Amino acid sequence: MILFKLFISIFLITNLVAQDQVALEEYKIELIIFKNVNINTTETFDNLLILPTENVLSFYEPELLINTTDLFPKNNDSFFTKMFKNLRPSFTKNNTDEDIKKIIPNPGYWFRKNTNLEKLKKLNSKLSSNTNYKVLNSYSWIQNIENKEISKYLFEKNTENKYGYYLKFYKSRFLHVDLKAYLGIAKPVDNKIITDSHIKSYENEILSRKTEQKTDEKPILDLNLKNEFTQVITLPIEESYGNQLYNDINIFIDEQKRVFDGEIHYFDHPYFGIVISIEKI
Repeated sequence: MILFKLFISIFLITNLVAQDQVALEEYKIELIIFKNVNINTTETFDNLLILPTENVLSFYEPELLINTTDLFPKNNDSFFTKMFKNLRPSFTKNNTDEDIKKIIPNPGYWFRKNTNLEKLKKLNSKLSSNTNYKVLNSYSWIQNIENKEISKYLFEKNTENKYGYYLKFYKSRFLHVDLKAYLGIAKPVDNKIITDSHIKSYENEILSRKTEQKTDEKPILDLNLKNEFTQVITLPIEESYGNQLYNDINIFIDEQKRVFDGEIHYFDHPYFGIVISIEKI
């Protein structure tokens, strides 16, 4: 009985460590959302989309900082600071093959929109040049994928092109995607955006792992003055709906499916469509 309990404890600990490692794996997601210009259907859509009310992620815009030390320089140089001003210590390390294979994830780059498409580039060009379709948006980003119990939707809305979506990737036994996308302007839902805390938690996780590893002593050079930074505050653009009323969201896609790394998936509706590719980095 004691051996059985010990085995279960070891299994649970090993499983938790494995899940933490998997959650740090990075994936590149590419997305195209387009609208059908010539709609040929007599189908009626009476059901309404129920939007999630839980905490969500959003695309990330990091703080913009200005180096005020360089912007407003002060003549505080001494003989020694001038002498060593351009000194850049060089550290060398004999990297093993295993070190080279390791790619350290950078959560600070997660959920940043990028117009660069690779796998969907040709398809995006074809859709853009086809008069039967109107591409509403296309972009890519990098993110991690958590297990099903803790994964969150990525929420995006575009009032100019009148669409929005909740997109979630998660891992259970296999990789899955959960998409709730719509056309129109949905009445705002009380979603708390937790992107900053999500990214910060994984940055701390990576930092803690690094500090646990053995590091070589580094020389301390405190010859140059410390830089001072000031945050640039950018005011958010207020969304103006004018006389536009919120829509009852009856033109929507609500679908979950199992996916595999490297695949491209198409989500179809008579009025619009979404193409998503997923690839592990």
